[in-house]
Parts: sequence; C-alpha cells; structure tokens
Amino acid sequence: MDLYPEATKDEVLFARAAAQGRVFVTNDRPAEAVAVRWLLEGRPFTGVIAWPVAGYETRSIGDLIEEFEDLADLDDPFGAYPVRHLKAK
Repeated sequence: MDLYPEATKDEVLFARAAAQGRVFVTNDRPAEAVAVRWLLEGRPFTGVIAWPVAGYETRSIGDLIEEFEDLADLDDPFGAYPVRHLKAK
C-alpha cells in the first residue's frame, strides 16, 4: 500500500523524504524544481537523484540499480551539490 495516493503534490513527497533523511529519486522536472527551490531557500535535504526520461526507455531497473550502487560507493555522493543527474548511456 502506498503511503500517499497517486497525484500527491511533489512538495509533499519531497518534504517527507527530507524529513526522513532519505534521497528523493525522480525523473520528473517539476519535482526536481522543488529541490532547487529548497536549495535557494536554504532548506536542508539529503539529496536528489534525477535522470532524463529520454535515453532510459530501453534501460532496465537493474541498470538504474547499478548506477545507484555506484553512487552509494562514493564517500559523499551529495557533498558538492545535493542534486545528482544520471546520464543516459
């Protein structure tokens, strides 16, 4: 069961992730814009992983998991900037 229903506003979902110290994962530009606004407002959050829809249509969930694991291997994947963009291969 999902905690929030479909069509829940990005701000609500992002705030929940931030409050729990979780990384927010999205391929939705408006959701990424919430993170940028929070940065400008000085509001803390752990990080955001964003990827473009174009170029990922043929990639598997396993491919994305491998990229997440590569980020997890870094000492501080969100240290320089808390929004990370995955690149289409």
